[in-house]
Amino acid sequence: MAAGCKVHDIGLAVTPMAYFAQFDLDVPCVAMVTASHNDNGWTGVKMGANRPLTFGPDEMTRLKEIVLNADFRNKAGGSYQFHENFPARYIADLTRRPKLKRKLKVVVACGNGTAGAFAPQVMEAIGCEVVPLDTELDYTFPKYNPNPEDMEMLHAIRDAVLQHKADVGLGFDGDGDRCGVVDNTGEEIFADKVGVMLARDMSAIHKDAQFVVDVKSTGLFVTDPVLQKQGAKTTYWKTGHSYMKRRTNELGALAGFEKSGHFFFNKPFGRGYDDGLVSAIAICEMLDRAPGKSMADLKDALPKTWSSPTMSPHCADETKYGVVDAVVKHFEALQKKGEKVAGQNDPRSRHRQRRARHGRGRQLGPGAGVLQQAGTGGGGREPGQRGSACATCSKRWIRCCAPIPKSANIIRRSEGFTSPRLRGGPDREANPGEAATDPHSHRLRGGAHPNPLPQSGARVSAPDAAGIRQAR
Repeated sequence: MAAGCKVHDIGLAVTPMAYFAQFDLDVPCVAMVTASHNDNGWTGVKMGANRPLTFGPDEMTRLKEIVLNADFRNKAGGSYQFHENFPARYIADLTRRPKLKRKLKVVVACGNGTAGAFAPQVMEAIGCEVVPLDTELDYTFPKYNPNPEDMEMLHAIRDAVLQHKADVGLGFDGDGDRCGVVDNTGEEIFADKVGVMLARDMSAIHKDAQFVVDVKSTGLFVTDPVLQKQGAKTTYWKTGHSYMKRRTNELGALAGFEKSGHFFFNKPFGRGYDDGLVSAIAICEMLDRAPGKSMADLKDALPKTWSSPTMSPHCADETKYGVVDAVVKHFEALQKKGEKVAGQNDPRSRHRQRRARHGRGRQLGPGAGVLQQAGTGGGGREPGQRGSACATCSKRWIRCCAPIPKSANIIRRSEGFTSPRLRGGPDREANPGEAATDPHSHRLRGGAHPNPLPQSGARVSAPDAAGIRQAR
């Protein structure tokens, strides 16, 4: 106001509600006071001056210079207006659509963040049966941080989905601009896979649909045969919600999907900004258009890929930029020398890959390399002969039928157990930092298995070789 601006106060809001206000009140600029998904104790301001875009690094650097150099001028004429019950206008805009034909039971998890004041009401209004989870506002976040990339939040949603036999679990971050997904079996679906599922659904009803995804996302956006058949085109872009929002807007793409869970829907689905509730509605409408199919069915229909959760090791603010600069210089030096990254396109690397495909020198994870020892003391295979054939069954050593002594270190693939490096499925994300066991599945989902892999050097009791399922 001191600079002569007219300030419109919309009260308690999620970030996308402030973006909506730019359009609904016809105000070009926005400033949203929010900590986003950061832990309690942090806060900040998301800003933009060209709807639906928000400031990126260039604009924020310029703003920093203005503030630190006091390079601004006071001006008369500023004013203030408070808009009573503005959230009702936002909710009415989101729910001004036909109700779902399919009755869906939905867990709505908010981690005690601000989305809890609005999300259950919106989901009920479109026709869902809502199971609220941690929707009471509490800035101390007593149970977990409201972040749908956080495995703790996803596991809490999983438990609620299984307890209530829900069709899907939806988790919103603290300021409501992202939405995480757990399917009806309790499996978390990472945001890039959700994006592929939505892209399949959207491109089926919009010919030659174009999408933008960030470089952390799965390659399925390009390789998925369904998207190819439907004529969908995808551009990969820089990670960061301001970058992604701007690129989606520049290309006029139908939608942009960032692996963090920021989804940007243009018309007819949205106005180009990221809104967790718009994402949630799109997911429910996708299920509505797939009668007889569950969320797990849609997920399992995707080609199999493997990925990890987002991992963010701590780095002090004073040093993180120096670390990034050093990494950039390292790879620039490699480029100047014509060297490859991690042996990429190295003929020796391809040779090792060929050996692995044919069962020679194959590494199988913790304890790998000891299967050869297992031939000592009972089989037709001579110890120490990697790649040689078994005298009993004529098969390579890694597939040999020879008995394995109980003293050997081995890798077991007994009932319900696979090595984390070999287990299959569309969502096999390992999270070594998690220690929680998933009691609802024999497969690991970011937690430890009740029968963990033996560590190198550990002794385990082994069945006969004939009882071991071979790792293919």
